[in-house]
Amino acid sequence: MPPKSKAVSSVPRTAISVGQLMQTTLLITAGVVVGIAIVENYGLLAPIQYFLEFLTPVEHISLLALAFTAFWSFSATALLSSYVIGIANKDKGVEIAEPRLQKAHLTGIASRAHGAHVNAIETFSLFASAVILAYVTGVPVHVCNSFALLHAGARVVHTFAYLADWRMSRAICWTICTVTSLGLYAFATFPGFSAFYRHCLFFLGGARHHLDNAPVARSIYEAVRGVH
Repeated sequence: MPPKSKAVSSVPRTAISVGQLMQTTLLITAGVVVGIAIVENYGLLAPIQYFLEFLTPVEHISLLALAFTAFWSFSATALLSSYVIGIANKDKGVEIAEPRLQKAHLTGIASRAHGAHVNAIETFSLFASAVILAYVTGVPVHVCNSFALLHAGARVVHTFAYLADWRMSRAICWTICTVTSLGLYAFATFPGFSAFYRHCLFFLGGARHHLDNAPVARSIYEAVRGVH
């Protein structure tokens, strides 16, 4: 009697169960939320916002971050993807007649480069609508700016983490992008969310007071700059 052949699983070795996925997602999300609150609470992005003030008014920094994210998601990652695919397929190069057919059979870093580009496009609409909604509904300037800058930075890091196959870093960056977008939606949609967020900041040791009024913030920046 011939020995029974072992069943070959079609599930990749990197696959995890639904329970593990939910647990990991909750842990990463909790850590990201606390991290964002700490960054926003202690003004860790203030130096970046100060330099960006030379390019645009303080109340428009979130829109500048949106414009950069659009460029990165649609142009930069597309060029990077094409370059990596060309390097990985030195013999065949980049297919211009049927690019989708070539991309469907990519492997390794070429596949990850294409995946990073696709993921950036997929998440952009959520971020763009969140920033615009927060801007037109009068969400506090410091919230719009901090969340938008965090998203833009995480999106850049996510691309290179995807290329390097750093899966945990990629997951953290993706979570930051999602949380910042949903956070802006919450500020713009739910009136009580702003008070809840302030309580969270105070709980994390926040004694820092923010400027919620864009014109006032602008006048203070101009006054300080005039002194120097």
